[in-house]
Amino acid sequence: MPSIHLFNPRLFRFFLTGALAAVLIAMAAAAPAGRLKVLFLGDGGKREPSERMADLTPSMLDRGIEVVYSETPESLASSTLSSYHAVLVFGDHPELASGHEAALVGYVEAGGGLVAVHSAGMNFPKSQAWAKLVGARSKAGAPEALAERLIQPAHPLLQGAEPIETRGLALRHSGHHEAGLTVLGEVRLADGSVEPWTWVRTQGKGRVFYTGWGGELETWLHPGFVDRMERAIRWTAGQEVAAALAARVLHQPFKRVARKVPYNPPRNVSHPNIRKTWPDMQLPLAPEDSMRRMVTPAGFEVRLFAAEPDIRKPMAMAWDH
Repeated sequence: MPSIHLFNPRLFRFFLTGALAAVLIAMAAAAPAGRLKVLFLGDGGKREPSERMADLTPSMLDRGIEVVYSETPESLASSTLSSYHAVLVFGDHPELASGHEAALVGYVEAGGGLVAVHSAGMNFPKSQAWAKLVGARSKAGAPEALAERLIQPAHPLLQGAEPIETRGLALRHSGHHEAGLTVLGEVRLADGSVEPWTWVRTQGKGRVFYTGWGGELETWLHPGFVDRMERAIRWTAGQEVAAALAARVLHQPFKRVARKVPYNPPRNVSHPNIRKTWPDMQLPLAPEDSMRRMVTPAGFEVRLFAAEPDIRKPMAMAWDH
């Protein structure tokens, strides 16, 4: 039985609309199949990875990629990792137990993907194996305007991609592990120095992607960053990126119509700008679209139990653990 990972309730608004009852079925843990499944390892810290995951997940679902969130390094167990195409790490993680370190290295060397974002280069400071996997250590500086120059635009991960230009935290990188490392992009910092900013590595049969982008909220909402994350996930998962992008269809089923929807503001709050009605309304999704927007831990699947017209006027919804 696969382990259960933390799930952010904020994400429900993207998945469940319309009167639908679904059953979450625990299946035997197996190698990933179907659309790509990514384990996002965050934490509860100041970088708010759960919030950044919630910003990124809808765009990834549009692209047929499921992102499952966890805040415990215990998720880095061989039995769990084997059910995912790639692992994305963002946040501040101080320690990596030797067993989890060995499991993660073994996962990558056996062909698994690792996507290391921004602060990942500062994680697990005592783990040399982690520093080698990522490709370098990093240290954060002050926020500033950053513009990327792509050094390897013909690399399979970047073909057709645009350089990113947005505000970010200036990072300094050190201790590069050159073996299997290819720098894809660099930025010039405010002091005139040039930093390698985005690179890829191979280790064993696996692929690793690192980027210094991701230190600011606006970066996670930047279309170029969203595109880069999709490319990184697909490349580290072993896909031919150009072919995968050409074949996949963006599926964004949400539609809104002009409709004056009554809105009850909080009690004891009086302000001229508070709305008494909402100007538009989201149309309900078909059950198939609702199920497509649900993210489950690897090893689970969702099966439809009931939908309209069997469900007519749902009054309440409840979830267990």
